[in-house]
Amino acid sequence: MKLQFSLTIYTSVWLKNNPQVCKQLITLHGMYETITSDDCDRVINATRPVTSMYAYVADKNLDCFKQRGLYEEHKFIKIPNGLPVIETYKLNRKDYQIDESDFVFVLASRALPEKGWKEAIEALEVAQKSTARKLHLILLGDGESRTMLERSEISYRVKKVKPQG
Repeated sequence: MKLQFSLTIYTSVWLKNNPQVCKQLITLHGMYETITSDDCDRVINATRPVTSMYAYVADKNLDCFKQRGLYEEHKFIKIPNGLPVIETYKLNRKDYQIDESDFVFVLASRALPEKGWKEAIEALEVAQKSTARKLHLILLGDGESRTMLERSEISYRVKKVKPQG
């Protein structure tokens, strides 16, 4: 972090001395919460004149600017963090011939050989030999491994494998 702090200041000083080059965009990611108040003042004062925009993820990243009266809404842009909230639903195990006491493994990936679908099926077969509890494997994804699985006898031999879209 000390290196990043130093680079931020050095870059700002260089840009101040070479204003024709560009202005910078600074991403706020919590550094301001972990440095002393004096260091925070120093980095903000060094970067403000040569910073066009600040990008932030969490609203708390704005606190150091707001506390100093330096927050200007038009100079800050929020980067959404995470995924949008989507409606989810519970799958009915009976629709997949899976009893409530059965254990379910799920592999979600592109259905490519290097993603391990074949290995997951083999691991399921090995694991099933070591327990009386029924094990199931649900494969989520699309690609050549899914196509090969749907065409092969393995989907009939290993009935626990359920390719899903």
